[in-house]
Amino acid sequence: MTEVKDAGAPTAPERTGRGSGKGRGLLVVLVVAALVAVGVAVWTLRPSPTDGARDVVVEYLDAIAVGDAARANGLMDPEYDPIELGSAMPAVRDGRTNEAMAGAETITDPTVSEGRERSDGEFAFDVTYRLDGERHESTLTVHDTGEDLMLTRGLAQTYQIWGRSEQISTGDRGLFGPWAFTVGEAEVEPLPEDSDEINTVLALYPGVYDIAPTGGDLLRGVPGTFTAAGVDPVWDEERVVLTFEPTERFEEEFTELATADLEECLHRTRLLCTGIYVSGARDGEERTVHEPVAWSIVDPPVRTDGWCDATATVRAEFDATGPDGRRTAQSEEIPVEGLLACQFESADSMSIGDHLGNTAWTSPPR
Repeated sequence: MTEVKDAGAPTAPERTGRGSGKGRGLLVVLVVAALVAVGVAVWTLRPSPTDGARDVVVEYLDAIAVGDAARANGLMDPEYDPIELGSAMPAVRDGRTNEAMAGAETITDPTVSEGRERSDGEFAFDVTYRLDGERHESTLTVHDTGEDLMLTRGLAQTYQIWGRSEQISTGDRGLFGPWAFTVGEAEVEPLPEDSDEINTVLALYPGVYDIAPTGGDLLRGVPGTFTAAGVDPVWDEERVVLTFEPTERFEEEFTELATADLEECLHRTRLLCTGIYVSGARDGEERTVHEPVAWSIVDPPVRTDGWCDATATVRAEFDATGPDGRRTAQSEEIPVEGLLACQFESADSMSIGDHLGNTAWTSPPR
C-alpha cells in the first residue's frame, strides 16, 4: 500500500555535533513517555473480567427472547441446573424445549447490569425483562468451568400441575390425576400409574404459554394460557392450571359409583359410613330401635353443584319400642350426605374416595 505523506510537512533540521547529546536525551524521554502512554492505553482497553460472563448472560436472554430453548439450555452448567439434576424424578417434566415455546409470548426489552465478581469466584448480574405487560427482575450467575463460562443460575422455574373444573371442584379443591396435556407443540406425558407422586411438576422458561389439557370420555379439556414469570414462584398461587368440563358420561359414572358406595355403607362394610343412623327420638318421644335395621336407597345420590359430594334419601325398616312399651314395625326415610372425592386415573377413568378410597356418608342430626 502506498503511503501518503503530508506535502506540507516541514523538513527536520540537520543535527550538529554540539547538540547531539541533548537530542539523544530528549529522544529517550519521548520514548519512555510513549511507552507509558501505550501501557496506560492497554490497561484501559483491557477487557473486564466480567465482560465474557456478561456476554453469556446477554446470549442467554436473547435465546429465551426468540424461543430458542435449546441454545439457552446449552449455556447452563448441567452440574448446577436443578431441573437437570431433578430430571430423574418421575414427576418432573422439562418444558424447556423449542416445541414447548412454539407460539409462546416471550420476554422483551431485557437489560443486564455491568455485573460484579463475588467472593466465590462467580459473576453476578442483575437482569430485567418485560413479559405480559409487566417488568420482572432476577439475578443470574456465571462461573468459569475451566473450559468455558456457563450459567449456574438461570431463569427457568418449576410449576405444579393442577387440574380444575368449576363444575366439579371449588375453593382450594383441585382435581388430582395423572393429566396429559400439551404446551405449545410439546406433548407432556402423564405420571405413570404406579407413581407415588400426586402431581406433575413442569419446568418452563419465562413466557406466556398455550396450554391444552387432553380430554376424554369423562372430562373435556379447555385450552388456556399460563404465564411463567421466571422468578421464584409462590407454590400455592402459581400453578399450571388445567381446566376441564364434565361430560354427560361423567355425571352418569358419578351416580353409578356413588350409588355403589352408598350401598356398601348401608351394609356397614365401611367404618366411615357409620354416620347413617336411626334417631332414638321421633316426634319428640323417645324410642328404642332394635337391630337389625334393613336399609335401602329411595332416591339415588345426586352430586352437589360444584363439588364431588352428594345427597341421597335412604329408607330404614326396623322394630322399635315406644314409651308405652309396645314394640312395633316402623319405617323411616332419612336424608343423607356423602362426603366424597373424585379421583381420576385419566380423563377417561375415575373413582370416588380419597387416595385410600375412603368416603363418608352421614345422616344429619334431627
